[in-house]
Amino acid sequence: MVFPMTDRVRRIAIILLLTVATAGLLPALGAREPQPALPSELPEVGTFLVPVVLYLAWPDRPDDQLRLVRDGAAALLASRRPDAQILLHEGAPPEDRRQATVDRDAVAWIEIVVTEDGLLADIQAAAFTTVTVEPVFEIEYRELVGSSLLVPTRLWGPAADAFGEAWPELVDLAFSDFRSVLLTVEAVAGARVTGIGGEARIVPDTGVISVSVAAPQSLLLHARAPRHYPLEQPVFVLETDRVVSLALPQRSPWVFDFGLSGFSYPAVDVARHIAGDYLFGKAGLTTYVLGLTPLADSDDFGQERERVFSSEPLTVFSGQLGTYLASPHRALRPYLASGFSWRLIHAREFFGSDPIAPWGVVTTVGIETRPTHPWRLFFQWEPVLYRTRFPELAEELLPGGTTIWGRRSSVAGIGVDPSDSGSPSWVLAGGLFRVGVRFQRALAPIEDQLATSR
Repeated sequence: MVFPMTDRVRRIAIILLLTVATAGLLPALGAREPQPALPSELPEVGTFLVPVVLYLAWPDRPDDQLRLVRDGAAALLASRRPDAQILLHEGAPPEDRRQATVDRDAVAWIEIVVTEDGLLADIQAAAFTTVTVEPVFEIEYRELVGSSLLVPTRLWGPAADAFGEAWPELVDLAFSDFRSVLLTVEAVAGARVTGIGGEARIVPDTGVISVSVAAPQSLLLHARAPRHYPLEQPVFVLETDRVVSLALPQRSPWVFDFGLSGFSYPAVDVARHIAGDYLFGKAGLTTYVLGLTPLADSDDFGQERERVFSSEPLTVFSGQLGTYLASPHRALRPYLASGFSWRLIHAREFFGSDPIAPWGVVTTVGIETRPTHPWRLFFQWEPVLYRTRFPELAEELLPGGTTIWGRRSSVAGIGVDPSDSGSPSWVLAGGLFRVGVRFQRALAPIEDQLATSR
């Protein structure tokens, strides 16, 4: 017994077959990366993608089936001309196709209208540009619907062939109204500006660069300069000359660090850039007055396990001179610094330099993220070489303490006698590191760089 195929089953079958039939054509269309449609200097045809909108009208067809039919038509058209960027228009074609095409940043469009007459379909196809009135090509033919729906190359073949033949004329007409205008860019001297053509341009001492560009077109300018944060600004060039002012925010010379030493103790640094974006000097402190006990380095950790905070009457001051090792426009920016560190004891019974390890030579090896933003994260390792007369005690008190040079001396009992005359030794505290956030304010541009685009 044979059951008649219902309309719903027939529709599903047709959709599945159309999907298989167009699968080989669609990847080439979808894999193409969008490229600038209107370059600053119009290159030879075929070296950039020309956007063309496809409008397809086929009354009384379900939306899901119509979508697959439209995809098949677009894929076949694109296969005829690889330098065409076919943009699909969902739904019924708009009344004002020219304006709708301009709104899509396209320079031409193709209309395909299908009218069914029994098993046959009358297909009308035409192409237009946004600057002309007459169609670039028109074609009209008939095709058997039933079998052709399964083979897009048969249904759209004549229209695609006509499109391929008329393509050179279509491109010539589409870009015939383009003209050259003068784009003037004002920015700080030494700024590097990209987005005007394929090459970077350096702003001279006059603070102005002028370039002839094709119009109309949309540009996205990127600018960066020493001691300034980068700037990205869209610019739309019409039929007249244009002046654009790129106001790059200045980097403040002052930088503030807020972090945790060993993930436990608060630390604050203030730095100032001395020479541009590279050389800097900084001073700061790490206080052990309040720390997070679970993360602190403690030999008596078992007794402190139930305590959330710990406190020691110690603050470490440091001053360093350093330099960055990479451009401020990189994603990660390493740096080095070196200087002196001083340990201050401020207990009730004693106030002054730490009698065990009073001072040392500190070296910082660090890296920061997002250097193009005012707020950024940093991580740094801070080994300190301390001068001490009591290396055994210093090894116990300092994180990662290791005697590097000097004679070991024994100390009776647990107390420390400041009058001990043992020879000086050097102990390396190699377990010091810090994580935190860094802030460098973005200042308002100077008066002659105010962000006005006219």
